[in-house]
Amino acid sequence: MQLAISSFSRHAFLFATVASIAACGGGSEGATSPNGGSTSGFHMTAKIDGSAFVASNPSLSFANQAVAGGYVLSGLQSSTTAATIITMSLANIRGPGTYPLGVGPQVPGGSVVLAVSTAGWSTPMTGADGSITITSLSPTEIAGTFNFIVTASSSGATPATRTITEGDFRLPVKQLVTIGAIPDNAGSTLSTTANGATYNAAFVQANINTISGSAGNLVIVNSSNTARAFGFTLSNVTGPGTYALGNTPTVTRQMQFSFVSNVLANTWSSLGPGSSGSVIITSMTSTRIKGTFSGVLGPAPGFSSAGTATIANGLFDIGLP
Repeated sequence: MQLAISSFSRHAFLFATVASIAACGGGSEGATSPNGGSTSGFHMTAKIDGSAFVASNPSLSFANQAVAGGYVLSGLQSSTTAATIITMSLANIRGPGTYPLGVGPQVPGGSVVLAVSTAGWSTPMTGADGSITITSLSPTEIAGTFNFIVTASSSGATPATRTITEGDFRLPVKQLVTIGAIPDNAGSTLSTTANGATYNAAFVQANINTISGSAGNLVIVNSSNTARAFGFTLSNVTGPGTYALGNTPTVTRQMQFSFVSNVLANTWSSLGPGSSGSVIITSMTSTRIKGTFSGVLGPAPGFSSAGTATIANGLFDIGLP
């Protein structure tokens, strides 16, 4: 099985910020919000490496919405020496709750760009670079708290890592287009532990294909973050049930885990010696597949990996194309 490592533009949110500011236009204290009414009470505050960040212009602190469940949150602090912008791009937000930061657009949650003058930092996409807790959400307002870590994404950005804590916001929502309901297949999650270390996928995808002459469907699940990748392939899947890992001339059921930085020495597979495990599909519809998984994976054939990888507490809930 070959895992596809997804890519994600760390600067996409910064471009979204510029576009959003242009859409909102300039303003001053006492201006009206994008949905009407006073901006009084709207805010974004935080501490950046312990120093206070206070969005200084209510007209340029906002949450733009262009798709169902998607929000671009931005706050600008300006001074005579520098402009500091925090931009969070969120996807698949169905309501109040706590969501991870450092994930791609398939995963409920989002990512962050911090810009200070010409220097930029972004969440490194580990799947767990921080979190945002949305305490209230309506078509006109969004409020909550956040914390995250970002790393340098432009030349000359120092220090290499910035830590943002005590984030708090209440922002007006501007719907850029008519917003409908979030599709049932929007948003995917996958998590597990490997030898006790937590793995949260920043990117997740699944496909279910009908194979001519097969007794069932072929299910392929791929996931990754900046450090690791995990996936499994199951043939002859007919619906919810337990599918033991293993291969025969007519059935292929494999699982694989690897470290992105050194795949050759750090890839384990159910094809390796001493492997066992299973995937339990608890729900399978035309729009989503859900379940659990676990296993012990041996060194992948042809790789120099040592020992085994114990996969436990596996959970997946994935929207289908």
